[in-house]
Formats: sequence, C-alpha cells, structure tokens
Amino acid sequence: MTSRLLIALVADADAASVDVARRELRRHGMRVVTASSGERVLRAAEVQRPDLLVLAVDLPGIPGLEVLRRLRARGPVPAIMLTHGRGAGQSMRSGDALRKPFTAEQLAAHIHEVMGRDAALPATHISSAGVEVDLEERTVTRDGDPVALTRTEWALLT
Repeated sequence: MTSRLLIALVADADAASVDVARRELRRHGMRVVTASSGERVLRAAEVQRPDLLVLAVDLPGIPGLEVLRRLRARGPVPAIMLTHGRGAGQSMRSGDALRKPFTAEQLAAHIHEVMGRDAALPATHISSAGVEVDLEERTVTRDGDPVALTRTEWALLT
C-alpha cells in the first residue's frame, strides 16, 4: 500500500491553467496545493514538501525560474515550467517547459517525462488484504463493505 499521496504544487496567476493542472494531477491521484505568487510558492513548499512543481515562469513577485532555483537549492524536485513562448523555457536545464495554453493530455505527457519515463504515477485505486481505497472518490471498502472514516482517519490512511 502507498505510504502517502504525492503532492504537486501548482502556481500560476492564470486561473484556467491552474484549473487544468489541478484536474489532471488529481486524476493521477496526486494531492494538489496551489499558490498565486512566487512568495506563496516558497512558503507553501516549506510546509508541504512537494513531489512535483508546476510553475509559471512569469509568477507575480518572485519569478518562477528564481523560485525553482531556490527550491532546488534545498534539494531535487521535478518541475514543469509554464511559459508563454517558445524561447522562454528552452534555456532551462532544471525543468521541463510547457507552452500555454496547454491541454490535460500535454500536461500528462510532461508529468511522465519529469517524474521519469518508467516511474508510474500513483494509482487512484489501492487494494491490499481485502481493503480497497479509491483516492479519487475518497472511499474505503473492506471485503466489499463500505468503511466510514473521519477526516483524521482518512488523512492518516492516505
């Protein structure tokens, strides 16, 4: 059984980009934390310890590339940088660039690329010893019978 959900930190001032990223990452079973500025990304990353970053290059406040540089100084983390033009992300050695606007399918391809070609994204259904967990639907069954969990129990389980 998976010990915890992977956490993705998504940051962009463009709500449409955040929405597409949030839905796609959740579809892959990741927990999504969002931020709207470079400063907020740095604060959120301190608390959340993200497993994947999806950052706009043109974040308000501290630009996305500087945010990535600071976070990478703390340790390695896969990153997808959202750009408006072809040249904006091409010089990046530290992350993958995805041109906006993007589709969920394009983002999924980039997620697989930066997380490693052979690394599978976390499953949305986990099964072990008769217990089934559906991370998308937030349900648990044991031998086919529903199991009611409190928020705290769900948090501990995931």
